[in-house]
Amino acid sequence: LRFALGVGVATFAGAMLQQVVLMLVRRLLDRQGGSALIGQFQAAWAVGATYFGVVLGGLASFAFPRYAAATTPEALSREVDEAARLVLRAAPPIVFMAIALADLVIELLYSGQFAPATRLLAWQFVGDLPKALAWVLGGPLLYRGRVRATLVAEFFFSVVFVAGALLCVPLWGLEGVGFAYAAAYVAFLLLVRWLLQRECGVRREPSQLWWVLGLTLGAAALVVAVRSWPGARLLALPVCLAWCWRVGVFRRVAERARNLFRKSVPQPPEAHLQ
Repeated sequence: LRFALGVGVATFAGAMLQQVVLMLVRRLLDRQGGSALIGQFQAAWAVGATYFGVVLGGLASFAFPRYAAATTPEALSREVDEAARLVLRAAPPIVFMAIALADLVIELLYSGQFAPATRLLAWQFVGDLPKALAWVLGGPLLYRGRVRATLVAEFFFSVVFVAGALLCVPLWGLEGVGFAYAAAYVAFLLLVRWLLQRECGVRREPSQLWWVLGLTLGAAALVVAVRSWPGARLLALPVCLAWCWRVGVFRRVAERARNLFRKSVPQPPEAHLQ
């Protein structure tokens, strides 16, 4: 019961902190550009949160029960390493593809009037790469009962994000929120990595961290390239599709779809008897 309450309190506190951060960002944007700028922000935030929430939800269902079941720091380290490898294989092509298609996504889901939201959305995608690895490394803090460390990490991210928005929005407007988002998740990743070692005794090799930071810089370069030369997306999409096929993303999606289809189709009585 105490463990369940700890997880629930930490999850609830994280959700409340996120709402406070969003409220502060909306007020900042309101002073900068009025309700129109808030609408652009809400459009981009809804798309980013929905698409990557699905990715992180699937990752959590795979990794977090394993984190809770690990009995030693060595076993926990193996589970964290396996989840991190999965993220490094699957997340980059998805994020790069999302960057290449950001303007099309906004056009299809909303309208051409929301084109300014694309600038924020693209930088949200950049920040999703360190966010994914931070999610993997931060999971053990919550599911091993390190509630205080989890709350410290969530509060740290909120402060860095809001401070970054206060600095960047007056200079770059809506796009400044995206800069603050990406920078906050890089800082959050570094803190969570340190807390994981301190609280759970799990040491991480720096190679995965350097990979994610390098891929984050690559994603930022792709954002700039797509804006300055639209043909860059035509080069990026085939590479991303080949990457997804190579690491088995399409195979996993097809398996998931088949399983959902089998569950949705009612079985004949003979099958239940067997």
